[in-house]
Amino acid sequence: MNTPNKEIFDRLVAAKEEIEQSFDGPLEWERMDEKRACRIKKDLSQGGYRDDEQTWPQIHETMVNAMIRLHKALSPHIQYLRK
Repeated sequence: MNTPNKEIFDRLVAAKEEIEQSFDGPLEWERMDEKRACRIKKDLSQGGYRDDEQTWPQIHETMVNAMIRLHKALSPHIQYLRK
């Protein structure tokens, strides 16, 4: 299946090394050919909802930091795709 989503994902994969360098670590790239969506993600193993509530602020800080880094890493490439 070659949809616009897959084409965008493939363009991002072509810049994978640069994106991961900007993110400062590896990401998981899932094209998911059998579905309409694709996914770029980073699993964080620090904790979760069921963990001790005292660790939640640290977990939230880690998640927000990762989201900011992902946004920074992907933004130049997404802006390029819009042109």
